[in-house]
Amino acid sequence: MEKPPFDGYQSSRGYFTGSNDGEHVTIGAKADQEPGADLAQPFSLVSILKGILAKLRATLTVQLTGRKVQLRDVTADSSTTVNASGGTETITVQATSGYVARLVGFYALAPAVGASGTHKLEVQVGDAYKQSVRAEATFGSASSIQRFYAAGTITPNDVHVIQRNLQNIRFTNAVPLQIVYTNNTDANQTGTRLIRLLLEEEAIVS
Repeated sequence: MEKPPFDGYQSSRGYFTGSNDGEHVTIGAKADQEPGADLAQPFSLVSILKGILAKLRATLTVQLTGRKVQLRDVTADSSTTVNASGGTETITVQATSGYVARLVGFYALAPAVGASGTHKLEVQVGDAYKQSVRAEATFGSASSIQRFYAAGTITPNDVHVIQRNLQNIRFTNAVPLQIVYTNNTDANQTGTRLIRLLLEEEAIVS
């Protein structure tokens, strides 16, 4: 196809000419922006850019995205009675809708209870997933999991792995974080379970 004539274009900084294929791109852009325009006449740089943008919109799916990050302090304490001999409680923490959350700070403590048996705290994501961290304590001792420390018999049996597991947790509004308390002692747990979290939440925005 024969290339249309080109004599240059006028921008806010002056009049330009060219002799390569770039000039034909600008001519096409002009044609897209102003159908029926005299392509041999000077035209503005703004018209060129508008024409190129119109062509891209017609042929490509373009989406501009960015990050939106926020910190959120969460207190999820519970004083609900958890019965002896296997009673459980699940405390659920959801990310803000539209965000993915990770743990920046974490503290969970169940106070001492009973005269025999054990009690434990487990951290997991969603109902279908194994716990990332577990701390089990004997009666008369508190069970706790913190960002850099855990008390009781811990799983994994390495505080550094616990730190890494907590750091790697990601959860959403639909797939929440769960802190599960199980009371296998001989007495009801009536003490307050302290659950404190600092979340970094991130969303992709267009």
